Amino acid sequence: MLSLLHFWSDMSRGAFAYDRIGGGSLMVGLLFVWMKCWQAVSRQKLRSYLLGSGELRWTPGRVAQLVIVQAALQPTALFVRPVALLITLPYGWVRAFYENAVVLGDGSDGLHELWRQGEAPKHCCGRSQNHLVILVMACLGSWCG
Repeated sequence: MLSLLHFWSDMSRGAFAYDRIGGGSLMVGLLFVWMKCWQAVSRQKLRSYLLGSGELRWTPGRVAQLVIVQAALQPTALFVRPVALLITLPYGWVRAFYENAVVLGDGSDGLHELWRQGEAPKHCCGRSQNHLVILVMACLGSWCG
């Protein structure tokens, strides 16, 4: 987040912003994927602890799968989530899909296997808890704010 704020500030006020836009935007993109990968690692550790199962070994292939899955899925959220918010109804499902993609995309399976098994879509669609929580947070935000 600090890198994003620094990039934003530099691009809006920097005298040489045009010269640094390519490297800066690449750095922000790489740091975003890096953040999502570490979120997936920490959620996998928490998930294995809560389920009482042993952790899988981190091999170079698994790390590569983790990076590929997170780099392929998570940047699309920057465009899909605002559209879903404008449409309003599917926002809870879209948010749950991307959160589940972080939890289940821990590198143990590839992108194709994650989608083929239907784990991420199965865990997010058809349930209304996300919509209920978003509604409660919106009501509390308008009431308290």
